[in-house]
Amino acid sequence: MEPTTSPASAPARPRAPGRALFLAQAIAPLLAGGVAWLTAGTADWWIPALVLITAFAIAGELTVVESSGRLEVSSSFLALILASVILGGGPAALVGAVAITVSWLRFRWELHVYVHNL
Repeated sequence: MEPTTSPASAPARPRAPGRALFLAQAIAPLLAGGVAWLTAGTADWWIPALVLITAFAIAGELTVVESSGRLEVSSSFLALILASVILGGGPAALVGAVAITVSWLRFRWELHVYVHNL
């Protein structure tokens, strides 16, 4: 009788998402951008605050601290909350998208990780 390998002894291999999930994650930011555009009149697009909060979010993304295992913690969440309270949902979404994109340009995650974070 030949030895068989059980799933527990097989080496763990990270899986990439399927096409349907990748497509859904790629469409979601477009839909969010459309909603932000439609509701732009309800937000406060105060440019100096938007630039300053975006700079804080970028700094938070670039100073990531690695926690246990594969978990990474950044302080950009505080900037996103500040932007949503002071400026509104649309500007906060823009702050988040810019911060994640700058972080991706710095760390070069796989594309599906970037799309998931976006």
